[in-house]
Order: sequence, then structure tokens, then C-alpha cells
Amino acid sequence: MSDSRSGLLFFLGFLLLSWGLLGAGIGPLLPQISDAFGLPLPLTGQVFLLWSSGFCLGSYITSHLLKRFQLSALFLSACLVASVAIFGLSITPSFFLFCFLYCITGTAGGIIFTSCHTSVSWFFPERRQAVLSFADFSFSAGTLLAPLLINIIMNSNYPWQIFFKAISFANITLAFLMIPLALTFFRSYTVERKVSPSTGEKTSFSLESDATGSKITLINYAIVCFSIGFIEWQQNVWLVTYAMSKGIPQVSANHVISLFSLGMLARRAGSMFAGKSQPEFRLVLLDDIILLGGISAILAGKGTAVLGAGSFAAGFALGGVLPIVMATAMASRPSRAPLLSTIALVMLTAGGLCSGIYTGSVAIYFSPDSALTAGLFVSVLLIISRRAFISALRGHSAACGGTGH
Repeated sequence: MSDSRSGLLFFLGFLLLSWGLLGAGIGPLLPQISDAFGLPLPLTGQVFLLWSSGFCLGSYITSHLLKRFQLSALFLSACLVASVAIFGLSITPSFFLFCFLYCITGTAGGIIFTSCHTSVSWFFPERRQAVLSFADFSFSAGTLLAPLLINIIMNSNYPWQIFFKAISFANITLAFLMIPLALTFFRSYTVERKVSPSTGEKTSFSLESDATGSKITLINYAIVCFSIGFIEWQQNVWLVTYAMSKGIPQVSANHVISLFSLGMLARRAGSMFAGKSQPEFRLVLLDDIILLGGISAILAGKGTAVLGAGSFAAGFALGGVLPIVMATAMASRPSRAPLLSTIALVMLTAGGLCSGIYTGSVAIYFSPDSALTAGLFVSVLLIISRRAFISALRGHSAACGGTGH
């Protein structure tokens, strides 16, 4: 890999690490934010909705912005806007302004994530799956480190605002790091050179086609992303509550959810060294078995060891789905990488929101057991959609190859 591409990889890794810290940091800081503004905790928690809405908006507008601006300009602008908005979160005296700035931060985050995915598709065509896994790994590492960093801040008697100031400093530093990349690496690549499939790269389906098969393939892609968001959100938010309802102490329950995150990290770390973007059916089948087995073990609720093993297995199986599916789709149509990223991010967010509403309501009115049962059905939906997605791409590739197209 060239030094310039290594520099871009370094930039993407640290950028997504900082956003993983930010995304997972707001939850542990909610009590402090609630006290600072004198508001009930449930009302303060509504900032998540603003974050999600801004994130989807930012992702959506990125594909339109890329028609007018270069990727480097989007990275630079989004990092600068984010650094100002995040710093504002630490000094604003008004909760209304805090919400506005948090929405702006989410919008900048949507632009940054879609730009990251687009960069991977355009500049790492031969290693899409590996680099997408690296991107997910960096973000996941940030989500794991966030609670530890906040504990250090609180135990050192620093004000909670310093967390946002540190993330703001990281983003403005990364914005300055983008300048030499913009002057060297990005200048040497034109959009026209990268929006077309690379030489020897077969197009499996066309997003520009009105063919029914293409639309169904996109629908399956969207369902896969929705299912990932639903399951991941459900495990991250409700698994501790579910484990405690089974008589497991909170400390042990926290270890159970940590194993889910570690499973995802382990899988993404392994995927970074994968050589192919096209998944093997035997590996997909193994993933399906591990995912269903993990969710079933969680629902069995037979003690900490079984819950922990199920949690790790579910996280491990789920952790590799998104990079593989996105890499496969982007290899088919590199010019549509921003659109594919937008679909993924919007559906992941929608899955998380639906999971939160459904699981919270069912857990309150029925039981956590009933709420988490939906995870098993959504897992089956994910498996069916992913198999249909992969089969459609392979079938079309074979047809194109057989006809000489």
C-alpha cells in the first residue's frame, strides 16, 4: 500500500475512533447533563433522537454535495463544523442550544461517515471488505473506550464538559491533518477516475436500472442493514436489564454486554485480514448458525456463563455482516458508494429506533424476555435477506460472465 493511502487509512481510523468515543459518550454523561440543565433524565435522553435525525440528514445530503465538492473538502468542512459544535456543547448554558448543537454534530457525523465509506470504495477497491472492517473496528474501539475515558474524567474530579472539549480538539486536529492529504493524495485522484468500476471489476447489479431484480436486491440490502441496527441496539441497550431480570448481578450483567462488544470487535479485527469481498456460502452458513445459536443461548437465560457465551457468539456473527454486505454492494457499483452508504446508515438508524421503541414498550408492559424474543425473528429476517442479496449478485455475475458482458 502506498504511503499516501496509508496516510488516508490513518486519518480514517482516528477520525472514526473519535466519533465512536462521541457516540458512546453521551449515554454515560446523561445524568451530568440532566443535572446541569435541571431537567428530568427521560427528557434529556431525547437528544438521541436529534442525533439520529441529524445523522440521517448528513448522510443523505453527502451524495448531493459530492456532485459539487471534492471528498477532501467535505472531510475538512465537516470536521471543522463538528469541532465548533462539539465545543459548543461544553459551554452552552441553554438546553435548547445544546439540542441544536447536538443535531448539527449529528449532521456533520453523517457527512463524515458517508465520506469515509465513499473513500474506502473509491481508493481501496481491491481491499474494500478489509478496510470497511477496519473502519468499523475503529468506531467500535471508540465505543468501548468511551465509558473508560469518562470514568477516568469523573474519578479525577474533572468537569464532564472536558470530554466534549477533548473530542472537539481531536476533530480540529484531524481537520488540519486533512490539508496535506487534500494537497497530495486527493489531488492525484479525480472523481471521474474513481466513479467507474475498476478494470476487471464486474458489475453485479445496476442501481441505475429499473429492473425488478435490481430493486429487490436493494430492498434486501436495506433489510439487512435494518436488521443489524435492530439487533445491535437491542443487545447494547437491553441486554443488561434482561440479564438482571434473570437474577444475574449488575457487575456480571455488564460483563455479558462487554462480551457482545468484544465479539463484534474480534470479528471485525479478523475481517481486516480477509482477502476477498465476495463471501463464501459455507462461511455465511456458519455465521447464520452462530448468530441463531447465540441469540437462542441468550433467550435461554441459563446463568452468566451461557448468557456470556451467547452474547459473544451473537456479537461475533453480527460483527462481520455489514462490512461484507457493503463491500459486495460497492464492488458492484463504485459510483453509487455514497448512496449505498446512505441507505446503510439510514436503515441502521431506523432499525435502532424501531428496536428502542418496540423493546422498551414490550419490556414495560410485558417482560424483558418477551421483548428480546423479537431479536430471534429479526435474526431470521437478516439471514433470509442476506442470502437473497448474495444469491442475486452471484446469479447476475454468472449471467454477465456467461453472456460476455
